[in-house]
Amino acid sequence: MKGARLLLLAFCVASTVAACDYPFIPVGSLCYYFSSEGASWHDARLACQSLAYQYTSLPVDLAVFDYFPGDFIHVFHYVSLLGNETWWIGGTDEGHENYWVWVDGRPIDMLQSYWRPDEPDVTDNQNALIIWYEGSEKVPRRRIGDWVGERRHFYICQLGVKAVI
Repeated sequence: MKGARLLLLAFCVASTVAACDYPFIPVGSLCYYFSSEGASWHDARLACQSLAYQYTSLPVDLAVFDYFPGDFIHVFHYVSLLGNETWWIGGTDEGHENYWVWVDGRPIDMLQSYWRPDEPDVTDNQNALIIWYEGSEKVPRRRIGDWVGERRHFYICQLGVKAVI
């Protein structure tokens, strides 16, 4: 098990990008911004998109996964280090109940290991994806699930995400 941890650590370091535009930081192979305050899911999207106008010419939106195998593992590890419990990311089924898509229009892989058990719920009012903390102090774990978008949570923006929805 110790060797596996070292291999994972080496993978994390080896796959980090060289530089990201301020205020983004490299996590895994991509550039992210981690908010220091909460917002609703829709307000978080607007805040992410405004970062593009303030700091970069690249598009920005809430974070999406599945660009690279395991990219969510890097993000989950990083938010665990920050200690905050819940984070909005860029997935929704709003307007098409129980058909989950990333904000860039790609369908979300419903078989991925990042889902919480019994998620997503099939309810009309839980239309936004959030990273949840579960587990214990000894075995922390992050997973995603759906939640009510009007609630205020921290959020994760990703550099290079072009919104289509």
